[in-house]
Amino acid sequence: MPSTETSASTARVNRLAVGGLVAGVVWTLLGAVSLFTAITGSVLDVVLVVGNVLLVLPVLGLYLLYRDEFPRLGAASVGAFLAGTLANVVGTAGVVVGVESLSVLAFPVGVVGELLGFLGFAAMTARSDRLPRWTGSLLVLTFPGAAAVGALAGTASSFGDYPGAVVVGALVLVVASVLYGRTK
Repeated sequence: MPSTETSASTARVNRLAVGGLVAGVVWTLLGAVSLFTAITGSVLDVVLVVGNVLLVLPVLGLYLLYRDEFPRLGAASVGAFLAGTLANVVGTAGVVVGVESLSVLAFPVGVVGELLGFLGFAAMTARSDRLPRWTGSLLVLTFPGAAAVGALAGTASSFGDYPGAVVVGALVLVVASVLYGRTK
């Protein structure tokens, strides 16, 4: 029988993975609305902020999963991701309230921080047996995949229109499902 500490840690990772499923749904809906409706602008920017905040949950689950095995890389990865998320939220919120000069915080600063965090978790996944190695590949593909879909849709650098979010949502749903499935 697992120890209480292990059971508590597993329960925390599971809760964070469920939060990741919610994040995946929010991101997927954001992308679908951008792709299939004429809705654009501040409403979608606000949904992006919510999606970014929710994306922290599965990342914290990954951190809890790997922190004992990779303490330095785990701390650096979660730190980069959290800093990127904060920059992304502040930059996007700035755009929503009309402070366009803050947009640089969302892109490129925020996206680069989040991508660096995902790259660190992908490296940990490749070196560990706690999750299937292919989940690390999904983390690496998340933001480049979103950018590719945005470019194909003609809105790769536009605030208020996020068709690439469907890629983020789909991949986060898969990773969060695997995270939950491996720890229950």
